[in-house]
Amino acid sequence: MEIFQMEFMQRALIVAVLISVITPMIGNVIVLKRLSAIGDALSHSGLAGVTIGLCLGINPVLSAVIVSVLAALTIEYIRRGFSDYSELATAIVLSFGVGLAAVFSGFVKNAATLNSFMFGSIVAISDF
Repeated sequence: MEIFQMEFMQRALIVAVLISVITPMIGNVIVLKRLSAIGDALSHSGLAGVTIGLCLGINPVLSAVIVSVLAALTIEYIRRGFSDYSELATAIVLSFGVGLAAVFSGFVKNAATLNSFMFGSIVAISDF
């Protein structure tokens, strides 16, 4: 148990436990409300936000949050405008998010930075 004497491993263990408790709770709500496709659309929009942030030199997490919120508002706007075809709103935003991410990922100068945002590392969690 020598490994848990290192501070970064203690943080990794705490975060892993928190994620393993919180994720199923959120997942159950999303699946029961039949919103799993919206989660997929927002995650791909968030990836587009990360790539936009990396290209523009701004905080990628902030740009991902902004783009995800705009995507959620767009989904709701389309759903209200076309009530007979409301399920198409999610597919439209999903496709747009994937397309934006693909286009802007070609302009990211450091591919390692993009990969670190996509996959991350649980042992790299800071105190912040």
